Amino acid sequence: MRYGLIGEKLGHSFSKIIHEQLADYTYDLIPLTRDELDAFLREKQFAALNVTIPYKETVIPYLDEVDSRAQRIGAVNTVVNRNGRLCGYNTDFYGFRYLLQKNGIDVAGKKALVLGKGGASKALSAHHERTKDSYASNPDIDTSRSRYNFHIVKPEGRYYHFIQSRIEQAGCRTRKDSTRFVDTLITASPEFFKGKSPKEIAAYFQRAADFLIDRVGRENIVSAVVHMDEKTPHLHLTFVPLTKDNRLCAKEIIGNRASLTKWQDDFHAYMVEKYPDLERGESASKTGRKHIPTRLFKQAVSLSKQARAIEAALDSITPLNAGKKKAETLNLLKKWFPQMENFSGQLKKYKVTINDLLAENETLEARAKASEKDKMKGVIERAKLESELHNIQRLVGRIPPEVLAELKRQPNYGKER
Repeated sequence: MRYGLIGEKLGHSFSKIIHEQLADYTYDLIPLTRDELDAFLREKQFAALNVTIPYKETVIPYLDEVDSRAQRIGAVNTVVNRNGRLCGYNTDFYGFRYLLQKNGIDVAGKKALVLGKGGASKALSAHHERTKDSYASNPDIDTSRSRYNFHIVKPEGRYYHFIQSRIEQAGCRTRKDSTRFVDTLITASPEFFKGKSPKEIAAYFQRAADFLIDRVGRENIVSAVVHMDEKTPHLHLTFVPLTKDNRLCAKEIIGNRASLTKWQDDFHAYMVEKYPDLERGESASKTGRKHIPTRLFKQAVSLSKQARAIEAALDSITPLNAGKKKAETLNLLKKWFPQMENFSGQLKKYKVTINDLLAENETLEARAKASEKDKMKGVIERAKLESELHNIQRLVGRIPPEVLAELKRQPNYGKER
């Protein structure tokens, strides 16, 4: 074979027709599974190839040379065999540039809107695979420790390409609101991991991943990565929710709240076989509480930290510096106050839970003395949230009325929500 197209599913491709009509050579369509791809590229029995999803990134490690533009794009769609050396290019760039030039379109200095790039999966990938230099939205991430993160299932190229490929391969119908991937998080208390070696931690997460892989199918796993660079080790496992008869249906796989509770019960039963000291958290179906998302705890801490800076600014206001300090406080409040209002609005749905916190706090000391400290993690976290909430509310009461009035008159007030 001299020329052709490789990909996982090629029934939709018109490449063979186009190439053989425009050029004097035979052009083959070569569908390859991931297992077949490795041997095919190592044998190098071709003159040149086009590459389509999901292998535009997967082929890069096999190449001896990658064009500078393809490197910047991060994907290769053309491979040329030059005397056994495989060279990669991205002709999408040149084709798009030609269309712009032919139609007299100048894009220099202009903004462009890109559609269909898989925004949600791209953001998920950036977090899970640690492709960014910093993570301002999550101060718990210590990038100096990211080298200790490890994969149980390594992604084959970009999340978006894999997800699209699996859906196309299954030949299932989709809607605009179809759930195309599900992200799961598995961890345990800090006390559980205390004293465990990296090998023991890896074994714990391997067993946890095996449970999910058995449930949803190895072929549907996008990635399974363990983060060791945050306060507590945890596993992110992402999968495409395809049923056994190849329908995209997250609802059928995950089910309702009762089904999710059953999943958690089954998971605990599976894990406790090897880790008998592992306790299942209290089910919301039994406690009647709504789960408070982790993001709200982190948001509360962030707002409380900002509140302390604002309080310091308020405390420093004197008759001699009132004008300057008032302006400084106003600038701090411009960012903080809309975020605080948004946070307060989100807390409304958890009002019953928040109201229960004070009553629960009274039992903490007695239960801790009864050697139930490890079981108190969730209750203690809710108590911390209550404390942060009180700090935030106390600051609101301290803001001078004239400063608050001026803040709400600002033209951009509320746009940072």
